[in-house]
Parts: sequence; C-alpha cells; structure tokens
Amino acid sequence: MGLVIKFFAFLLVLGLAGLFVLKGPDGQPFFSLDDFIPSRSTLTSSLEQVIPEQVLGGEGDKTAVYRWKDANGHWQFSDAAPSNTNAEQILVDTHLNSDIAPPAPVARTPEPSNRSGQAIFIGESNKPSIGTTVSPDKIGQLIDDANNVQNLLDNRDQQLQEALK
Repeated sequence: MGLVIKFFAFLLVLGLAGLFVLKGPDGQPFFSLDDFIPSRSTLTSSLEQVIPEQVLGGEGDKTAVYRWKDANGHWQFSDAAPSNTNAEQILVDTHLNSDIAPPAPVARTPEPSNRSGQAIFIGESNKPSIGTTVSPDKIGQLIDDANNVQNLLDNRDQQLQEALK
C-alpha cells in the first residue's frame, strides 16, 4: 500500500513539473517561474493601497507648533508664535499614529430592569473593555485621591530615609 502512495505522489510531482517543461501551442512552456513571482510595479501598487502614503515616504499634512521656555523655565506650546519671546517652530505630522488609539467605548444607557431585577444596558457587548470613563463630576475626587496617594508615598519615603540614618 505504501508503494502505491509513493508511486501516485511521484506521478503528481512529475505531472506538475511537466507543465514547466512541456510546450504549449505558442511554443512556450505552459508555466514559468516568472508567472509565480509578481512584478515590482504590482507589489508597489498593492502596498500603496494598504499602507498610508506617509509610511511609504510621501508628504503628510504638517501643522506648525511653537515651543518656548517661560520665565520659570517650563516649556510652553502653542499653535501661534508668541510675540515677546523666541519660539522654536516644530512641524508635526497630523496623521502620525492616528490609527493607534482604540475606538471610543460605546455609551451604555440603562433601560428599565427586566423581570429578574437586573438592569439591561443598550450597546453592551461581550468584548472586554479597553478603558474606563469617569464622569466629569468625579474628576475632582480623583485628583484629591491621587494627591493623597502622593502624600502617603512622600511620608513613607521620609520614614524610610529617617530609618536608614
């Protein structure tokens, strides 16, 4: 049985290889290796359809941004050059990294509860959430919490420094 399978495999390979050797009605072989290797122009046009022009070396939209150091030594940025100081102009590509940001989460609006008492959400999906959103009225509380954590870390650092002395 194994010999029969090997024989048919040999015939299959021989038949496929024969298409590269046997000549067609025009005197050329039915297939050549060039038939299976795409031309450079085909590859380039295919890439231009898939990859944005900026990645392939084309010019994208550029926006001028100005930066300068203020009196306190902090960097300031603006889209308009200040008149009272020397500002460095930076050209920023507006299309760079535009596809990296995840899509915005779908707003979920609770509907009246179902018979079991659980709220039903519109737009809820089985996909895991990428990020979380916080209502604007809780931002102040989040900032206070962050400051409290920073104070705790500063106190812990101070205690460790005193213990090491």
